[in-house]
Amino acid sequence: KDLLFEIIWTLTHVSEMEVQYEILNPDLLMAVIDLTKEDEEFMLIPILSILGNAFTSLSEESIKSIIYTNEFSNVLQKSLLSNNFMVKREGVFLLSNMAAKSGESAGFIIQKEDLVEFLKELLKKQEAHMYKEALYIIFNLCYTSAQYYSNSLQPSIKDIFLPLIKTSNETYLDEEIRNLHNQICNL
Repeated sequence: KDLLFEIIWTLTHVSEMEVQYEILNPDLLMAVIDLTKEDEEFMLIPILSILGNAFTSLSEESIKSIIYTNEFSNVLQKSLLSNNFMVKREGVFLLSNMAAKSGESAGFIIQKEDLVEFLKELLKKQEAHMYKEALYIIFNLCYTSAQYYSNSLQPSIKDIFLPLIKTSNETYLDEEIRNLHNQICNL
């Protein structure tokens, strides 16, 4: 178990390097995802980090081969429903990277009703860190959908989330969040 944990953390560090695209292929990522079947929550953090980093460099085809698997859906669900803040944060980072990089994964997020509801809840709760990450995900969804779908998804994304963004507590927002908030409102 300790050796496995060390290997996973080593892969996490490799996934942050420029050469990651040569190492992190869909087969290896699916093997990493399979490690979450052990229900060891502490393993989720590095595994989610590996996936999030990998999603920044994988091809659309590779992303598609991963995101539509039950195994990936289970890992994502475990992370977003976790009571462990660190696990949930890594799951939210993964969503943000998915939304930023790939038209396929942006479409995946918008088509999953449970993910849309999760993002709505993050916006409603307005917990500082998670609210900011939800704004990044929404901004990335709008930006990516405009690139990949000729703006066809952007209006629906704005229709879904803009009412929640516009009703946020302005005094609560720090400068970075306020800027992101305004960028989304002005898309």
